[in-house]
This record gives sequence, C-alpha cells and structure tokens, in this order.
Amino acid sequence: KKARKAVAPLDIWREMDTNYLQPVPVSLEEFERALCFKRDTRSLGHDGINFDGWNYHSDALAEMYMRHGPGRYEFSYTDLDATTIYVYPPGGGEPVAAFEKVLQGEVCDRSTARAIKKQIAEEKRVLDKRTFSHALAQYAARKKTVRCSYPTEWQRLRPSGRFTFRRARTLTQTHA
Repeated sequence: KKARKAVAPLDIWREMDTNYLQPVPVSLEEFERALCFKRDTRSLGHDGINFDGWNYHSDALAEMYMRHGPGRYEFSYTDLDATTIYVYPPGGGEPVAAFEKVLQGEVCDRSTARAIKKQIAEEKRVLDKRTFSHALAQYAARKKTVRCSYPTEWQRLRPSGRFTFRRARTLTQTHA
C-alpha cells in the first residue's frame, strides 16, 4: 500500500480559500426576493395593521405605534405564511413581527387561508380560532385524499365533490 501524505487543516483551508468562490453578500431586497417576500404599505392604528382581510398585531407593534404614532407603514410578507408580517419603523430599522390572532399557531399559506375564510363566510359561521382550525383540518384531510403525478395548487372544492387543479396531468380522487 502507498502511504498517504498528511495535510494540515490550515493548508486545506488555504487551498479552499484560493480555489473556491466565496458567497457574495446580497442586499436586503435581493434576500427578501429570494425568500419570496413582497413589500406593501398599510395604515397602522391602535388595533394593528389590516391586510388581506386579516388583522395583524403584536406587543412590539404596539410599542412601535406608541413611539412613532399612527400612519402608513411599510411591511414585508410572503404568500407562504399567512400568520406573520414584518413591519418596518419609519426611517428604517429592524422590522417588527406582527401576528394574526385567528391564524396564530396554525401553519397556513395565504391562498389556503383566503379559501377557508371564504368557506366559513359562505356557511355563515363565526370566524374565530376554533372554527378556522377545524376548517383547516377538514381542508388538509381533503387535500391528502388527492394524488397527482406532480405537486399542484388546490384551488377549491366544487359542489360536485371534484377538485379543480392548475397544471394537473393525471388525477386520482379517492373519495366520492
């Protein structure tokens, strides 16, 4: 057998430093775009920020309101999480997280939250945390019964009991 030459970790580190690309720092806007964040502005009042039919509030947001007063505030959000928005103080600074009380504790994207809220309104039920959680569990159970050839977006359940999809090639529905 041929003996292997021992290499010091520092030599490996230097070799990697000279031969491999280092990550390039990106701006906050590029970072947010990469994580699918969008920005918008809304009025901040004593009850928080109303956005997309939901009311977002937190203790940190209340402190921001006390410090800077009412007005239009910029915030970032993602369609992948309907429970949280990040509000920026006027003049810049670190964003403050604000949460939706009804959705808090749930894992839900914006399109699903919108569809469930619409369903609850059509059934003339009260929108509260318990009703939303129950409707979300029913939605998740319906979604698990559908298998497709690749992931698709669930749009809505038709009265006939059939699902509608975008980009679906094959569809197998296991319940009637």
